[in-house]
Parts: sequence; C-alpha cells; structure tokens
Amino acid sequence: MFVEMHGATHAESLAGLARYPLVANAIFWIGGPAFPISLLVLGVILARTRVAPWWAGAMLAIGGALFPVARIPRIEGFALGVDLLMLIPAAYFGFNMLRGRQLNGSTHVKAGLT
Repeated sequence: MFVEMHGATHAESLAGLARYPLVANAIFWIGGPAFPISLLVLGVILARTRVAPWWAGAMLAIGGALFPVARIPRIEGFALGVDLLMLIPAAYFGFNMLRGRQLNGSTHVKAGLT
C-alpha cells in the first residue's frame, strides 16, 4: 500500500528495506509466514475438534493456504477473494461471541469444557 501511495517501484522498496535488515527480516521474512500458517493450523483444529462448524474451519484453512499465493502475483481480485474467504468465518465467530454463544453457534457448553 505504501509503495503504491508514494509512487515507488518494487526495486526502490526493496532497496529501502535493505537499509534496515534486522527489521525487514523480523517483519517480512520471519514473521510473514507465521500468519498464513497459523490460519491454516487454526482452521484445521477448529474443524477437527468440532469447536466450530466444519465449513468455517475449512474456509480459514483454505484462506491460510491461499494467502501467500494471493499476495505474490499481486492480482487484486484474487487477493480480495482470499480475504473474503478469511473474513466470512471470522465475522461468524465474532458475531457468535458478541451474542454470548460458542464458536459453533450453540448456547450450551459441552460437559468437561469450560
């Protein structure tokens, strides 16, 4: 976003990052893969443990897997589709939490879970 906003080229942005190697490595090269991997793992765990509906877990997992694929070629329509794929289950979870319900939409807590 900032590269486009300031009219910089891709090469200029990489040259700017090269001046701050520690920060660039921490933010982009080390921390960057953690987000899609965590979404993938979270989606699989939520669906497998049935804490959330299978479709919500599947959407999160697929969104996590496609997140890097959607960002690398910089195709805006594809990236927007993947963002929506992640937003729908997140909005569903948030809506249920605001209503005081479980992630799967139920109002009761299963025995043994708190």
